[in-house]
Amino acid sequence: NYVKQSTSPIHDGAVVMNGKAIYEEDNIPLGSYHGVNAKIVKFTYTTDSDGCLKGKSYNMVIVLTEDITR
Repeated sequence: NYVKQSTSPIHDGAVVMNGKAIYEEDNIPLGSYHGVNAKIVKFTYTTDSDGCLKGKSYNMVIVLTEDITR
C-alpha cells in the first residue's frame, strides 16, 4: 500500500515509497537504529527482464526515523 510505480512521463517506471505513512502505521513495529526510534523496512526489488539490468533482484533496507514526520 505504501509503494507505487510512478506514472509521470518524466519519471516513468520510478518506484515511489511513502515513508511518512509507513512510519505512522501502527501495524509496523517501532524498533531502534543506533539508539534512535526507527521503523526498518526490508524489501526486494526485481527489475524488468527486458530492461538494462536484465531481471536482477536487489535487497533493500530503508531506515525511517521520527524526523520524517516533521
